[in-house]
Amino acid sequence: MGAFSAFFQTGNPMFAKNSLRKFYLRSISINPSQIERYLRLIMILLSLVAGIVFFLGRDWVTLASAILCIFLLAIPPLFNRLSHFNIPLPFRFIYLGFIFTSMYLGELHCFFYRFGWWDDLLHTCSAMMLAYCALILAHILNKDKQIADGLLPAFLALFILTFTMGFGAVWELFEFVMDRLLGVNMLKGRDPRDLSGIYDNRRALVNTMQDLILDLSGGLFISILSFYQLRKRILYKSGFGYLLRVFLAENQGLIKRGLRPD
Repeated sequence: MGAFSAFFQTGNPMFAKNSLRKFYLRSISINPSQIERYLRLIMILLSLVAGIVFFLGRDWVTLASAILCIFLLAIPPLFNRLSHFNIPLPFRFIYLGFIFTSMYLGELHCFFYRFGWWDDLLHTCSAMMLAYCALILAHILNKDKQIADGLLPAFLALFILTFTMGFGAVWELFEFVMDRLLGVNMLKGRDPRDLSGIYDNRRALVNTMQDLILDLSGGLFISILSFYQLRKRILYKSGFGYLLRVFLAENQGLIKRGLRPD
């Protein structure tokens, strides 16, 4: 409408064309936060449809996974409303990608069983994400945006590695409890070709050890990077530290002291 009114008011077709172009650019420009919101809603709808299919097929275990997937997708906005700190947009995109690949594709569409490397890949990625969260947690606990002067790089690397391995061990305990109480197959104790077959404890043990090794690999990779960049004083300027800077910038209330020049 703006372009047509401009044409009738000025009689200049070029002015109307420029107005139309500006109107079009404004109409197609979408805020990244809106993109994240739309993606989350699409994933929730897909999980809901999958849940209905599993309900009609009386597949109760996978139905529970669909319900869990919907719950996990709804966590970020609820967390932002109820907590005292904000989850930055890049973190929300990474979270959506991980839930989609692990829960929706991995559990609901059986990618964990169709592709043997899927579980190993996601476990390694989750270990690296958890290790990076440990890096952020170290800054929050230290109440400082820049801990190079107050914390030894070796101690930071050790904290990241032990935090990652500790969380990984707790997760393996959770999988063990779920397998025992609910009869699911989180530890892959049953043959994926016969999920109603006998539960093999040795098979589950091998899967647990493999997962812990992947936790160690992911945590070690991030801890070594953090050690090197903190020692060289490039952590707060490098691409590796981008997510750290974004999180701390959007959560100023968690930090007492700001960045200091190197």
